[in-house]
Amino acid sequence: MEKYLPGLRDAFVQKTQEHITRQLPEIQKKLKKNMEALLEILGRIQEEAPVAVGEIQIVLLHTSVAMGTPQVAYFVYGENGVLGREIMNIRYDASWLFACWAEYENALEGKIKEINAQNSIRHEAVQQMRRQGTAFLVQSLYVVCKYLFMEMDRLEHYADVLFTDDFRLTVGEYMDWRRTLFIRRPATDIFFNTDSTPLSYGRFHTAVYSHKTFAEMDLTAAVFAECEFVHCQFCDVTLNDARFAHCRMYYCTFEKVTFLGTAWEDCVLKNVTFTDTCWNFIPDIRHLDALYKPAELYGCELDQIQFEQSDIRGIVQDGNSISGVSVTACEEDGTWNTIC
Repeated sequence: MEKYLPGLRDAFVQKTQEHITRQLPEIQKKLKKNMEALLEILGRIQEEAPVAVGEIQIVLLHTSVAMGTPQVAYFVYGENGVLGREIMNIRYDASWLFACWAEYENALEGKIKEINAQNSIRHEAVQQMRRQGTAFLVQSLYVVCKYLFMEMDRLEHYADVLFTDDFRLTVGEYMDWRRTLFIRRPATDIFFNTDSTPLSYGRFHTAVYSHKTFAEMDLTAAVFAECEFVHCQFCDVTLNDARFAHCRMYYCTFEKVTFLGTAWEDCVLKNVTFTDTCWNFIPDIRHLDALYKPAELYGCELDQIQFEQSDIRGIVQDGNSISGVSVTACEEDGTWNTIC
């Protein structure tokens, strides 16, 4: 357990990750097709019985793994979510997630034979050690689904389904470890939020913010579309996985703001200063429960932009118009990279 298992487990993790990376487009295509088929079926069911959907869970079924036929299930719950009634569930093959599963078992048994430990480490112990690897596989399922379903409201047939105002999509284990992918928030005004509606996963369209201070806010996975920010200050704000589409920012400052996984598309940023901001995420292959893609800027116009003590090495850029950008990074090798 201490001398040999960690190395064997690391090899299994590495090979599984490499397999998923190679097959990722096809895997995500299937998962998306499965979800859209589910939404189509839900729409038809609601034509006969208009019960609002409160939660959908994408889960790895451990029972199916034990039976040798790994499956990912989509569980659909009513208005009270998992505390209420299950409306339906559909199960799909998950063999793509277990491509290295048999090889891992063979490696365990091979090492046991190599060190002549067959009499003290029996088959049941091998299975127990192998099942510990399912935690990594569940996290891998989350990684594959995270950005695929973050904008679930853009999927085909989504508009045909009746959802509750606080509908959420989660991924993980059945009634156990899960992570949120999408939440349907009611329309909210950030600065007149009398109901204290959480701002994370919120949708903000055509809003104009002038001389506003965004302080100590959690705007994780929020979407700003065609919004304008003029002379605004952001301080101690979390903008991880937030998306800005066709937005305009003039004379704004960002201080102690995190931009992990943030995406900017066709935006205009002029006279904007980023101080002590974090853009770069360092992944840990053993802990995938919090993973972010590189921050992205596509088709943006940037003019008179200052980065002060901000790690911006991981930003992906493509098709931007950039002028008057100055960088004082917190790392000596911090640079403004262009990756096309």
